[in-house]
Amino acid sequence: MNPIIIKIPIKVISEANTWDGHWIKKYKRKKAQNIWLHVAMKGIDLKGVNKVTLTRIGPRKMDTDNLLFSLKNIRDSIADKINPGLARGQADNENLITWQYRQEKGEPKEYALKIEFFS
Repeated sequence: MNPIIIKIPIKVISEANTWDGHWIKKYKRKKAQNIWLHVAMKGIDLKGVNKVTLTRIGPRKMDTDNLLFSLKNIRDSIADKINPGLARGQADNENLITWQYRQEKGEPKEYALKIEFFS
């Protein structure tokens, strides 16, 4: 079966190396990510999804640690949609989903997130 692919025009940054001066900025950034994901995944049947590939698109690459940390909130949100009913942040603990992380170099000043769902 072909994967379901969605691309969202959001900037994914590592929360590990970011200090904006106030916790509310981090909260707003995560909230915006969750809204984008909710809108982008609306109407998509995620039953049977067993593999998800998250691809960060940006002008420069991050190191692996920062890439994983930058996609943690997104992974949690997607896992909540695939495995509903579990506590926030616990749905991705199930060994039902294989997660892959990638990066692609985009155009100058281009930031996006590509998500591929495989059954």
